[in-house]
Amino acid sequence: MSHRCVPRARAGVAYPDPMGLTTYIVTYATHTIDAVGYVGVFVFMVLESMVAPVPSEAVLPFAGFLIAGERFSFAGVVVASTLGSIVGSLLSYAMGRYGGKPLVERWGRYLLLDRGHLEATTRFFERRGAVTIFVARFIPVVRHLISIPAGIATMPLAPFVLYTAVGAALWNGFLTWCGVVLAHRWDTLMAYSHTIDIVVVCGLVGGGAYVVYRHHGSAHSRRSQGACVQPVSNAATMKVMSGEAFEKIKIGWFVFSCSEDSTIMFTELMNDHWAEWKRIFDFRHVKVLKKNNIFDEFDIAFVEGAIASPEHEARLKDIRGRSKKLVAIGACAVTGLPASQRNTFTDAQKEAVQFLVDRFGALAEVKKVADVVVVDASVPGCPMNTDLFLKAVNELVVELRPQLASAM
Repeated sequence: MSHRCVPRARAGVAYPDPMGLTTYIVTYATHTIDAVGYVGVFVFMVLESMVAPVPSEAVLPFAGFLIAGERFSFAGVVVASTLGSIVGSLLSYAMGRYGGKPLVERWGRYLLLDRGHLEATTRFFERRGAVTIFVARFIPVVRHLISIPAGIATMPLAPFVLYTAVGAALWNGFLTWCGVVLAHRWDTLMAYSHTIDIVVVCGLVGGGAYVVYRHHGSAHSRRSQGACVQPVSNAATMKVMSGEAFEKIKIGWFVFSCSEDSTIMFTELMNDHWAEWKRIFDFRHVKVLKKNNIFDEFDIAFVEGAIASPEHEARLKDIRGRSKKLVAIGACAVTGLPASQRNTFTDAQKEAVQFLVDRFGALAEVKKVADVVVVDASVPGCPMNTDLFLKAVNELVVELRPQLASAM
């Protein structure tokens, strides 16, 4: 390999001899980007936005070197990289939306995806909402992952693509511009090449050590936690109640055809039980409580309302598939009534309302939840019987987290 980068003599950019570590890295990286062209820049940025370990900081500055050497154009690099960011982000969005957290956790380790980083990014998205898609483009690690919780939360595609495109264009343009500036000042920088080489070596060693520690250390920590889950004392129980010794129970609350009176009762119960519940429950998808909801996997899914359309059926089956336990809430979910009254209509009555059934794409007959999926517990009443609800909740908590038996 030549000691100089791709031909850039016209731009007055040259590397000194002999070649140091920093110069070698820059030369090799620039030759690689030059060889793959705009298509390569596009592919690299797709990989970056799909949580692959290909940081934009390791691609776009070197594309900037090629702009200084008149091999690329600034507009071409920004367009190719931004399109790659959008495509990669859409693929990550699809992973979150259709595969959820289980898919990411199962396959993410092959891409060095850290579970802790994903959970932190998810919390960031839940707190800040859609604008995080834009802000995350400027934050290391977060920008690789932010599309996944957006997909899990089923964020509308139009604002997702808009925020991604604007944020990616600005960030990619900035990194590319940095590369152009560095290329034109390379001779000045190389006056300090020995110091820069030392910094680069320390950074590589430190980064490698951090990756090994994060992945092997976290795996050891998870094994240790798995071996110590018995509640042996009041202190252990307090640890459990503080959320330190176990994973919170993931809760989903879903509403179909009903007046949502049980949902109102549920929010009223929060007044008396919030201090207790917030320590043991992770309210993943409860629209009455928060704007940004996560639709991935649930320990307990509470379902209120009757099932009145094919879309309801498909949605309920999806919820059941993501949930360890499913509870039917209120009379509509448990019995189908009053919505299912039309199931007993005479032929004349059914004919009279058929235009409404057709207009709204409803099922020929309304179904209770148990007609569609397996139900683990039922809480009847219109609105629900709160005593039975609390009893069902306590029983399921103890079943799912035996550590809490002494605390319930």
